[in-house]
Amino acid sequence: MDPLSIASGCVALSGNIANLIYKITHFALQVRAARKDMDAVARELTSLRMSLSTLEDDEQKRHVTYPPGMSQQIREILLNIDVVTQQINDLLTRLSSGKLGRRIQWAFGEQDEINKLRSSLESNKSALEVALTLGTISMLAKQKVTLDYQGKDIAVIIQQTEEIAITTARIDTKIDKLTDMQKGTSHFQSIVSELAELRNQMANVSTSNPSFVHQSQTYTAALIEPLKQALLQKSSLATDLDDTSKAKALRLLSLDPADRHVTKAPDRTISSGSESDDLVPTTTHQLYQKFAAARKVWEQQLSQERELVGRLRDDLHMVQIAYHEAKLQLMPYLAGT
Repeated sequence: MDPLSIASGCVALSGNIANLIYKITHFALQVRAARKDMDAVARELTSLRMSLSTLEDDEQKRHVTYPPGMSQQIREILLNIDVVTQQINDLLTRLSSGKLGRRIQWAFGEQDEINKLRSSLESNKSALEVALTLGTISMLAKQKVTLDYQGKDIAVIIQQTEEIAITTARIDTKIDKLTDMQKGTSHFQSIVSELAELRNQMANVSTSNPSFVHQSQTYTAALIEPLKQALLQKSSLATDLDDTSKAKALRLLSLDPADRHVTKAPDRTISSGSESDDLVPTTTHQLYQKFAAARKVWEQQLSQERELVGRLRDDLHMVQIAYHEAKLQLMPYLAGT
């Protein structure tokens, strides 16, 4: 670009940027993987084109005059923008050689190159916006004001100039932190995925625990009922058993700790005059042992379920802590973008 004047440079660059935006849109339709990055470049070019239009308007219509040194710096900024846009155009031309070639080249390094060019565009646009602000300040300085307000206007101009310098330094710092922010975002996304997985596991455990308890209760009831029936049948044969013995036998099925030590029945004489009937307590004790073994297995399974829930809760708590720490680390980057 020939640096004849600022206005002519803005007109030429605006035309080149319009053609480049069209080419970027066409490339994004052909290579879907590049759509996100191309969209970011297109937005940067659109914003840059608006700044160029404002600068052209200041030069031609508002007749803003810049100091000699500032005018030369603006021409250099326009020249840098022209070089970057030409590099983007050359990159798109090279990647458009073939459909398969575009996708392979984009996957192996061209994505980083286009991001670097976009960062360069952003830096030049920021410098151009500083020039526009200085032009506005220059116009304000030319206005005729009374002597009472001249000191205040000069102080405002100085303050705005200092703020512009601070803003420019912050822009450079944010550009340097873009790579770190991308790394932090990937780590943040992995934590979110792990947190979602743990929540699904907790939901599955919460669903399976009631089902497990219900099945265990059903199994226990099915096991106790035949034992009670058998005990009643034995009790009907031993007609001479008193109510206290029958109650003790029934309490064995109810797992009464006071009667678990009973291993055999006391000697009783049935009405027919035969020997003592030891079948009822002995059979009851055997049935109790069988039931106690089944209950022990059930309690072990329930204990394992509770331990699993406890471990999952601990893991979920740790992931939530990491999630909040990562979120706090990303807050400065997210707030600054």
